[in-house]
Amino acid sequence: MSPATIKINIASLSNSSLRQYNVGLKKWWKFCLSTNTGVFLASINQVLRFLTNEFENGASYGPINSFRSAVALILGPEIGSNPDIKRFCKGASNLRPALPRYNVTWDPKIVLDSISKWFPNEEIPLQHLSGKLATLLALTTGQRLQTLIAIDIRNIEKTEEHIAIKIPAHLKTSGHQRLQPNLILPFYPEDPTICVARALEIYLDRTRHLRNETTSPFIS
Repeated sequence: MSPATIKINIASLSNSSLRQYNVGLKKWWKFCLSTNTGVFLASINQVLRFLTNEFENGASYGPINSFRSAVALILGPEIGSNPDIKRFCKGASNLRPALPRYNVTWDPKIVLDSISKWFPNEEIPLQHLSGKLATLLALTTGQRLQTLIAIDIRNIEKTEEHIAIKIPAHLKTSGHQRLQPNLILPFYPEDPTICVARALEIYLDRTRHLRNETTSPFIS
């Protein structure tokens, strides 16, 4: 694969993916220097040797798979589809499964009970309303923080039943075959203390005179 092609391939990655791949590429570079292996011309056996070294150094399936993807970025997609490498990764998964990202979970009811006391929305301090809105948005949509930051008030539409928010901005989860997020925030008259749509509505009204040219709903 030519350097120009590699450069274009790298441009396809998000910043967070690039940081993740950077770890694997640095390890690959050091391996190639220490074993006199061609960085861009390595064989399947040499890649397997590299992955084996990392496994023996304690890497679990998650990092091993990430290293494989990083190397495939510069050597070509056959690295990811090669039967021997796929079998190796399956073996690594069986011998040393990836650990769960979170060791504990938490009860959202505790949070909801707490922020429900921040009411009425028209009277509580703006800082409390801002935190309440951000929390309710995260809980009701399940979206990443990056998505919530990308909300633009020009893309907010209100109906009698809900508030809809379109997210046209490019995100980490964006892809040419994936639809962009469309957040639906239903009004919840059963409990207005935790109604995310009403909280957003009041927050936008209370901050209208503060935002000037800012199109992000959250202001500092």
